[in-house]
Amino acid sequence: METNEASELYEVRHETDLTDYKSGQIILKQGEKTDFACKLLVGTAKVIREGDAVMTIKAGEYFGAIAAITGAKRAATVVAIERCVVENISNEDFQVMISNNPDLLDKIY
Repeated sequence: METNEASELYEVRHETDLTDYKSGQIILKQGEKTDFACKLLVGTAKVIREGDAVMTIKAGEYFGAIAAITGAKRAATVVAIERCVVENISNEDFQVMISNNPDLLDKIY
């Protein structure tokens, strides 16, 4: 983790929450409205669009941010492949993180 990213996460961590998911459990559901982005801290998850698995998310990667930032509905479902720990980051805090570290945009899905 880069120093800037670590400091940004430290600054907003009090506004986030962690959720533990079992293998096969839905983390995000396509079509839902939301106000948070996610970072996968532990495990791997698959992204499913219209019933097809389209990619895998690994620990350290952000996901669900586009819907959180734009207010659009979730474009895909995310399902835990194995036990996952996910950090939920409020839309406001995620936008602060991006404005302080624009390189984060390269890490979101």
